[in-house]
Amino acid sequence: MPSGRVPTIECPQSFPDQIAPIHFMTIAEYLLSLNAQYRLGDAAEQTLRGGLQDLLDSVAPGISELERQACGEPDGLCSAAFLDFSAQTARGLGLAFLQEPFDSDQDDRGGEVCFAESKEVRPEYRQTFTLIDLLDYIYAVMYRPSYRETYEELLKLDFPSVPYPNDAEQFWKMAALGRELRRLHLMESPSLSQYVTQYPVGGENEVKKIRFEDGRVYINSDQYFDFVPAIAWSLYIGRCQPAQKWLKDRKGQILNFEDIMRYQRIIKALTETYRVMKEIDRVGFMEGG
Repeated sequence: MPSGRVPTIECPQSFPDQIAPIHFMTIAEYLLSLNAQYRLGDAAEQTLRGGLQDLLDSVAPGISELERQACGEPDGLCSAAFLDFSAQTARGLGLAFLQEPFDSDQDDRGGEVCFAESKEVRPEYRQTFTLIDLLDYIYAVMYRPSYRETYEELLKLDFPSVPYPNDAEQFWKMAALGRELRRLHLMESPSLSQYVTQYPVGGENEVKKIRFEDGRVYINSDQYFDFVPAIAWSLYIGRCQPAQKWLKDRKGQILNFEDIMRYQRIIKALTETYRVMKEIDRVGFMEGG
């Protein structure tokens, strides 16, 4: 997967009862596309339209450009809304918003950054934040279970309404947790090499009849992944359950060594996602949240 992208999983329209589904991954991709344009140094309104058109097509397929114009140019409104959000956040936190490049390979800010803004400085002493910091904050908000439950009905009808952080300390806590989630979902986190599962039985490795039973994910009558947490098997990311969909997409196929390793990394990523979600819910950044 190219660097600097947030993974999107195409899934069927089925949702869990316990957590409201949120289709926000494409919004995250849109923010990253804005950052890519800013890196060029000459971005204008017209250069931002392509990414937004892709976003609008994903949430409202079949709507023509003329129909979008008749609605009041929503692309300009969306861009303006995001810039207003970053400006309001900057004023509320007493920080400056820098439209800096972002190097996903290094998971750090691009360009030359003074020592006061480096990763070696504790977040509460930083004086600026960038687009990727804001993206990580939003990413964490979208995975806050109590937020998803509170706004379940609204989230089914409209774009997510992202709350402003109360202060810089809470902003940086959420951004750090969002960054951890982003790296997990891009399969870039070092923790993914520390498997929690095993694949103990040899055989043909053909995916036939899939079932979950007593911590085991069977791919056929004899072979299985062992020590799979129930939450990893049932957890939704966006609109689907990746632990189940990944195997269903490979039904009738033979798993090779890399497939077996990758599935165990997916289970670890889902397990860690659930852990981070619980940490996010302990950050009291919303009144009544």
